[in-house]
Amino acid sequence: MRRTRMSRPKGISSRLSALFVFVLVAVALVGAGYLLGRFVLSSILSRPPGAPVSGLPGENKAGSGSETVTATISLDAFTVYRIQVGAFSSKDNATKLAQACLGKGVPAYVMAPDPLHKVYCGVLASRQAADKMAEGVMAKISGTVIPAEDKLYIGALEVPAVQVRVAGDKKYVSALDAAVKKAGPALHALLGFWDSYYLKTAPVDVRSPARDVASALEALKAVEPPESLKSTHSACVAALESLSKALAGAEAVYGGDASKGPEAMTEFMKLVDILASFGK
Repeated sequence: MRRTRMSRPKGISSRLSALFVFVLVAVALVGAGYLLGRFVLSSILSRPPGAPVSGLPGENKAGSGSETVTATISLDAFTVYRIQVGAFSSKDNATKLAQACLGKGVPAYVMAPDPLHKVYCGVLASRQAADKMAEGVMAKISGTVIPAEDKLYIGALEVPAVQVRVAGDKKYVSALDAAVKKAGPALHALLGFWDSYYLKTAPVDVRSPARDVASALEALKAVEPPESLKSTHSACVAALESLSKALAGAEAVYGGDASKGPEAMTEFMKLVDILASFGK
């Protein structure tokens, strides 16, 4: 007898094929999801603490291919004693007195008005050093630049701490942070140098701080600041340039060239004026 082959209904065959395709697609999607999940999780776990978790490794918000970082740039507060020669409502008169002092070999600088324009001839870390410097200044200008009966006034100035939070390209922020960190010790070395100079104690060597600041300043000038930090950059560069000049002058005095003293102290007063203005 001839056997008859029973054929499967077409509807059932189509449904089985569709189910098979669905299962294959589902398995593929689960596998892809698993691999993607592992990739994202590993990228998050591999980031340093505090780093943003959004985006893929190497992504930066600026889109410039550089890493963006945030840092707090700070400089400690300090106190100086200023020796005042005169005070005027007119800046022209104050400038004339400063020039007359410089003509006598005495440092002089007209600091920011408060509201008077005051002429100073020195800033020292201690009252004792300020008293000693004032004695020498009076011997040079009393009866010529100022009336013989006039006295010099010595007052303390509290220069506030500077603290600025900056965010930008890692290379720039690192250069700015390094420059300010070099400025702090150099500033205190400079204060110590002038105190030792007028008190005639063992001189403070400013040569190493001078090199450090000059190098940090050069590195900072070599990087372009982001647009949002250009004003901060300009202020920091101006302060560092003044500090570098003051250190160079003090270094010359340390090496035996006393003629550089008035110029170096004048530059130091300019620096203190810049730093004092940061806190206003």
